[in-house]
Amino acid sequence: MKKPAVKVSYNDLRALVEDLLSAWGLDTSQSAETAQSILYADLSGISSHGIQRLPFYRRCIAEGFVDIASRPEVVRQTPSTALLDARRGLGQLAAAEGMRLAIALAAASGIGAVCVRDSNHFGTAGYYAAQASAQGLLGLCCTNSYPIMPATFGSLPLIGSNPVAFAFPSSPHDFLYDASSTVVSLGRVELYEKLGQRLPEPWGMDAQGLPTHDPSEIVGMSPEGGRGVYPLGGPFESTGGHKGYGQGLMVEILTAVLSGGLTAAGIADAGGVGACHFFAAIDLGCFGDPVQMRAELEGYCARLRSSNVHNPGQRVYIPGEKEAESRQRRLVEGLEFAAPIWEEFAGLLSDARVAH
Repeated sequence: MKKPAVKVSYNDLRALVEDLLSAWGLDTSQSAETAQSILYADLSGISSHGIQRLPFYRRCIAEGFVDIASRPEVVRQTPSTALLDARRGLGQLAAAEGMRLAIALAAASGIGAVCVRDSNHFGTAGYYAAQASAQGLLGLCCTNSYPIMPATFGSLPLIGSNPVAFAFPSSPHDFLYDASSTVVSLGRVELYEKLGQRLPEPWGMDAQGLPTHDPSEIVGMSPEGGRGVYPLGGPFESTGGHKGYGQGLMVEILTAVLSGGLTAAGIADAGGVGACHFFAAIDLGCFGDPVQMRAELEGYCARLRSSNVHNPGQRVYIPGEKEAESRQRRLVEGLEFAAPIWEEFAGLLSDARVAH
């Protein structure tokens, strides 16, 4: 018999996650900042990057891949750029510092661009881009990762999922595009595996290079053993897969090559650590009247929303709109988790002796 889902309020869940992170060794402010990033995903309906990722973070800390005592260090800076070395610290903390610095540089110089090297998985890219748009700035964020994507017509995963997030202030919700360079993120494949479900589409390939609906045949990829998630667009040029492949390589350049850090293949060689990030913030006033820009975007989005003339019952969404509405709803109604995900989280709480 299938176990019922568990529903919990945001405030109660945030307190539990903060207590768990504190038990792992983070101080109060670090726990609060990391919990906010993790729960932003669950609030937004991006369950692949929320509390279901906590067991992965725990393993990384326990096995020494993440050094929770490390603090990001500025190793190079100009009036508008900076390079941070995360020193293998927690990805969420390094990313938060990277975007904070990009925003500060933009306030002083009109634009701020920050690279971070030797970091770790940081959650959802959109969370950081949105920090800039919340300040009235254009925000950009991307990251590389452990390799999960094969090149178009390639047989081995050598490129990360490599999400790109772009945020622009608007109303009623900021424009926020956040998507991986792969068909889906690895976290989403893992979620299907935990729930014991087949993939709705063959999102990736097995060890023989064949398309598969079985998530367990995709996870566990490596540059030597194969398996992987297809590029955005799929495995073929005819379906546009070369575009996702190219976008993934673009992110590798912005993050790893530019920072002097590790590409996805290098991350695999290093045992899974060393992710690199890129953040940018731009003052709209450098190019004109921000009020006029927002009005132009909002008018354009209104026209897009009203463009559905042949698909009754369907709605045109602006990037970031579904997630914003999800956050508003779940803050009021609470967050719901499938029993396997909640039991896994509860197990972490018990192991850390956190009351729940």
